[in-house]
Amino acid sequence: MYYSSQEGLTRQLEKLNHGVAIILACEKNFSFQDIQPHLQASKIPVVGAFFPGVIANEELHYTGFILLHFSTDFEILIHDSTKIETIKFENSEIKQGTGFIIMDGLADGNQEFLNKLFYQYGNAFRFIGSGAGSLDLVQKPCIFDDQGIYENKAIIVLLKTKVSIGLKHGYSRIAGPLIATETNASKIVELNWENAYETYASIVNKHSDLPISKDDFFNVSKGFPFGVSRKGHEDIVRDPISVDSNGTMNCIDDVPENGALYVLKGEPSKLIQAAKDSCAEAISQTTYEPSHCILIDCVTRVLYLEDRFKDEINTATTEIHSAFKNLPVEGILSMGEISTFKDGRLELYNKTFLTALIHE
Repeated sequence: MYYSSQEGLTRQLEKLNHGVAIILACEKNFSFQDIQPHLQASKIPVVGAFFPGVIANEELHYTGFILLHFSTDFEILIHDSTKIETIKFENSEIKQGTGFIIMDGLADGNQEFLNKLFYQYGNAFRFIGSGAGSLDLVQKPCIFDDQGIYENKAIIVLLKTKVSIGLKHGYSRIAGPLIATETNASKIVELNWENAYETYASIVNKHSDLPISKDDFFNVSKGFPFGVSRKGHEDIVRDPISVDSNGTMNCIDDVPENGALYVLKGEPSKLIQAAKDSCAEAISQTTYEPSHCILIDCVTRVLYLEDRFKDEINTATTEIHSAFKNLPVEGILSMGEISTFKDGRLELYNKTFLTALIHE
């Protein structure tokens, strides 16, 4: 449920007396100090994070909150995502179900953390989730519980539920493969043994109406992400967001060294169709009405689609309501999307539209 003010959110929190609550907050006007006493007074565990925006009632909101309440059995872990030691739920009796993950979207090593989580829990859980953080791409504390607000942390909530997942991005290859011959986590230093920016710019300038430059990089690069090849599936997108003076390109998430990359191009109509296809894919996996519909939509899709983003929201909502007329459709603008891949692997995505239908 969406609440435009803290007062509405806290009144609802006071009414809950079982289960677990997850707060998806907008970063604008968010004050953890104001909300913390209400989290501490809650009768049930509450965790959450803030994001650039949330989706509710077929609108994009830059202020307010979404409150997700799950009445099923649950277990919560808040873990330092930069430390890849054993990830352990102390007393969990939940052996399979849904794992809901919210990570600091600008923390280092997020994919490595997810790899560790997958190796420990295998196919027992289908995971969904998102990176949290600020639109200005400056890392700051964004993950919270009743005790504090943190950076470099990940919330994992295990739920004794089932989830149906749809995952699409709609970007198309225009060049490649290129070998990422030198990377450092989320930084691309060389492509095909050449300066990364110069190689990338030479490709983009053949396909872009606006020339790319180091001074105006993201305004053009938001339409030309990289795709990491995955045989038999859509490429996994990596989003280049800035470039250093020496030509090293900075992406939101890790890029595998010596991996095969493609330069992709976005077209608004294809992105909107991908959102619809994501919803249809999730719907195809269930025959009864879910308790929750959560859309996890990359914030850079919004920045690229601009005024047409409302078409993406409306198209997705219409598709969901074609199957489940009365199901509330809610979501977030994410800093990276998290989902179990079709073959069971746990992956971190950029520029991707994730649909999750949760069945309590």
